[in-house]
Amino acid sequence: MGNRNNKYDEHDMAFVTALDKFDEKHPKEMRPNWLENYMTISGNKNPNNNWLIRIILLPKIQLEPNQHWEWGDDGIPVLVRVDPITEEHFIVICGGPAEDIETIFEVEVNLAKDLVTILVDTDLDTLDVSKYQAHRR
Repeated sequence: MGNRNNKYDEHDMAFVTALDKFDEKHPKEMRPNWLENYMTISGNKNPNNNWLIRIILLPKIQLEPNQHWEWGDDGIPVLVRVDPITEEHFIVICGGPAEDIETIFEVEVNLAKDLVTILVDTDLDTLDVSKYQAHRR
């Protein structure tokens, strides 16, 4: 069980480190005011045992009449489809092509060496809010 907690501690540390680097490169007062409600962060370990952390924007999709967004306690949105007959809720795994997801910031975090390498850093002034799906209210 100790390893599991350590994994979550590493996960959290990697995310905080990545967000600190994002804030350093793009101070909140300099970012588009809409961005906080549209960006989502995700991450996983790579073969080098470092964390790859991405800040992404999802493309705006046309929802079907029986689809809607639900927000979890973690603030991450989930697209849900409601069966019109049974009224059962299903999570929609793919709402559009994965290649439409736009990574606006990506870092590799080496916690052991306290290193953060920026892999992707988009000029936030070039983003067009009308192309993306809001995820927070």
